[in-house]
Amino acid sequence: MKISARADYALRAVTYLASRYGGECVPIHDIAKHKDIPLKFLEQILLRLKAAGYAESKRGSKGGYRLAMDPKKITLAEIVRAMEISLAPVTCIPESRSLKEPCGCERADACDLGWIWRDIHSYTTFLLESITFQDVCDHKKMKGPRCPERCTAAPQA
Repeated sequence: MKISARADYALRAVTYLASRYGGECVPIHDIAKHKDIPLKFLEQILLRLKAAGYAESKRGSKGGYRLAMDPKKITLAEIVRAMEISLAPVTCIPESRSLKEPCGCERADACDLGWIWRDIHSYTTFLLESITFQDVCDHKKMKGPRCPERCTAAPQA
């Protein structure tokens, strides 16, 4: 699965807002500057996050954006989906389909890899649904690896 620029920027923006949760609104220029997100793109993303209920805005000199809910209650998967991006690695496995059902495409009978794509989708979805933005903020403070050594080690030849 390749995360789109829109989803990547949304994840960065929500991470920044999560690290300031409970405080004042953050000006959009600060988010753009600190997270290296083009301002015009960020405006669209924040409007989408606001419409989905993850962000709220305030006008005026102390205006800007902040999270509308506790970062412990927002998962990475929710933000990716709010950007209307599927977590499925291939188009023949729609987001809404049960992972136990066959894919239903015209090549399903001849597809030798369908089970692999469903497993990748299942694992990716599980991981992104299990990580909250509070976890991201806490991990940033720890500065340590999350993944066990075996999953980051180079394959043996």
